[in-house]
Amino acid sequence: MKKNCTAVCEVIHEAITDHHPVHCIYNIVKVTKNQTRSCQTGPDTLLKRINYQVLRSYLLSFEWSLIYDNNIDTEFRNLLDVIQYFTDKSTTYTSGDRRNASICPWMNKNLLGVINQKVFWYKKHRRYPKHPLYQAQYKYFRNLVTKLTHERKRSYYTDMVFRAKQDPRKLWSIINNVTGGKSQDKILPENIGSVGELCEVFNNYFSSIGPKLADSFRYTAAPDPETYLTIYRPRNS
Repeated sequence: MKKNCTAVCEVIHEAITDHHPVHCIYNIVKVTKNQTRSCQTGPDTLLKRINYQVLRSYLLSFEWSLIYDNNIDTEFRNLLDVIQYFTDKSTTYTSGDRRNASICPWMNKNLLGVINQKVFWYKKHRRYPKHPLYQAQYKYFRNLVTKLTHERKRSYYTDMVFRAKQDPRKLWSIINNVTGGKSQDKILPENIGSVGELCEVFNNYFSSIGPKLADSFRYTAAPDPETYLTIYRPRNS
């Protein structure tokens, strides 16, 4: 058989019937780079989906005596052609529009590779929980995924903010996208009885928003004045 053939046939050497049974395994899903869905989907991306229930109904209803031939090679090719025909007939393609947009635009191949390693060692560790190597490898890649994910997210969104610094609308769109676009604090009550009550609500909000924002940011303590003067004291010329 050819090297790149998608079908594998074997003969079972067991006395199951009055003849040796022959079974065929045919790979109906051929993954290529163009068909592999990556995290960055675009308008030119085609997503391939096979409806296996429809494919099964086609194969069950087909009159297989039509593929019979005196030449076994021809008969085998007819078999593959029929399977491929019904596979294509059961396949749909969806363009990579917004409905298929990735939920992780910051993902890259390096991070995906580390995630796959974590999944691999997790399966080993789950099957053999007391194995020291599997446990150590799983914990290592688990921590590495967490670290690289944080670094990748920060790098991705920092670059987006830098590119949008001249466009306030785009900048706020990025901020709302990252934060979810929803405020966690309720500014106004549902019912306000008078203008004076409305003014009081706004006064309380704006008088307290400063400390709340300051507490939400991490900062390092400034050096004491003596240290500052020692470092930045101008030299005598």
